[in-house]
Amino acid sequence: MRTTERRTEGNSPNIQTPPNLLSFTLSDFQAFALKSGMFWKPNTYLKIAVRPSGEQDPPASHHYRESRRTGIVFNNCNPVWHRETLNLVALPSDILDIRVKDKFAIFPNLGRLSIPVQVLLDIGSIDDNVVAYTLERTSPTEHVSGELQFSFLLESSSTTEEEELPQCPEGQKQEEENLGEGCSLYLNNGPSQIHLQQVEVNNVDDKVLNVHQPKIQSSPPVSIEKFRQKRSNFYRDLLCRGYGQGRYICVNITREGLLESAFKRIMYLSPPFLSKRRLYVMFKGEAGFYQNAISREFFCQLSRMLFNPSHGLFEYVGSHNYAVQISPNCLARKNHLKWFRFCGRILAMAMIHRHLLPVTFTQSFYKALLKQQHDLSDVKDVDLAYHQSLKWMMENDITDVLDCTFTVA
Repeated sequence: MRTTERRTEGNSPNIQTPPNLLSFTLSDFQAFALKSGMFWKPNTYLKIAVRPSGEQDPPASHHYRESRRTGIVFNNCNPVWHRETLNLVALPSDILDIRVKDKFAIFPNLGRLSIPVQVLLDIGSIDDNVVAYTLERTSPTEHVSGELQFSFLLESSSTTEEEELPQCPEGQKQEEENLGEGCSLYLNNGPSQIHLQQVEVNNVDDKVLNVHQPKIQSSPPVSIEKFRQKRSNFYRDLLCRGYGQGRYICVNITREGLLESAFKRIMYLSPPFLSKRRLYVMFKGEAGFYQNAISREFFCQLSRMLFNPSHGLFEYVGSHNYAVQISPNCLARKNHLKWFRFCGRILAMAMIHRHLLPVTFTQSFYKALLKQQHDLSDVKDVDLAYHQSLKWMMENDITDVLDCTFTVA
């Protein structure tokens, strides 16, 4: 028998509803390899609640006093809760607390998960709402095994006072913003969309402007959809392999010596340890509450310093091309091989924890990482004029035109 229960503690007249609550749905619950006894298998159910994060005082709110329970799956170490959907509300700073329990056991705890709601929001923003986490212990003496997988879907966000959007009249309303001499930008505010478009200046002296009509928005190109699908599959594969799902690893660094302190801390740890653990970044002397923003700042500042040509490991391709490649002068830097290993760890950690880095590499650099063969098209990123010259020589007859020979050593 499966039933979904909702329990609410006694309400207080002083309880207020926060203005920025998010409504989301959890479904498709499935557990794997749960702990079992010698002669029995667990009769499993889930207890789910929302609690405030540890950095803030628990405010008086209704959604903290509610908990959800799934039905019981009897005698199964790999339970699946079919067609069970739980609706919850929470703040982005809250923690989603999930307890896996055995209904009839003396020690009922089979594991727990404490997931920041902001992490689930970040996962939902990349079109991949299926998450899987390794279960953790509720006390140091417990033996816990297995993982829990479920789907997360953000439904809506509520506010106490809904702002009334201005109504746009039929047709189009154009607002002009001067950007410089002879250049204007128009914002076309149609009944159903806001479209930013380019302006053609036919005659600047007479100030005659011809504004293009907004095009009908179409579906994304097939290449973008393929990229999104590949990205979703990549992150799903990381979750299934357990990358970034373990206990937190604290990286305590200083802003003054950010590069050196991060190098010492990260290179001290082993690669399996870094890849399996979650990341918790702390700047000495600073109290941070939004961990995702702190980690994003850490990766952004570190990558700007690490891939800067002044550091000696990388160089820009050209004066107008800020893609980076390995510098020939990197041998002059002390312990340059260790620094390149450090770069590799930073790139891997950024991908595991889903942070974007403000750096672009050349096509030949990516091929070197993937151990692929290079060809003539790789020269295009480094020197466009040189690439065009070589391509012209290959496509045309240069007999008695260029007295050149090519030798491969």
